[in-house]
Amino acid sequence: MDAENTLMTLLSSLLGSNTDEAKMQLCLNNAVSAIKEYINKDNINIEELYMYQVAQLACFYYKSFDDMHLESKSQGGRSVTLAKDIPDYIKRTLPRYVKPF
Repeated sequence: MDAENTLMTLLSSLLGSNTDEAKMQLCLNNAVSAIKEYINKDNINIEELYMYQVAQLACFYYKSFDDMHLESKSQGGRSVTLAKDIPDYIKRTLPRYVKPF
């Protein structure tokens, strides 16, 4: 099984049975792109080297899919600021950003 199919299976098991496959694929693609940009390396296979981080980030993107364009939202007396970047708990498991020369 290739890395992309493995990731789709992993993401599907994390999210449960009522998932939209097209939305999952979009979130996986966005997660791979975000991690590539964060570590500044295009020439490595992100899907294989950082499979669990990609799955975590794709799951995060999937769950916040409808609110991705928002910076914050309020309901009654509660206000929530939404993450626009890779969450810190995922960043801590990735190599540091490498600046280009």
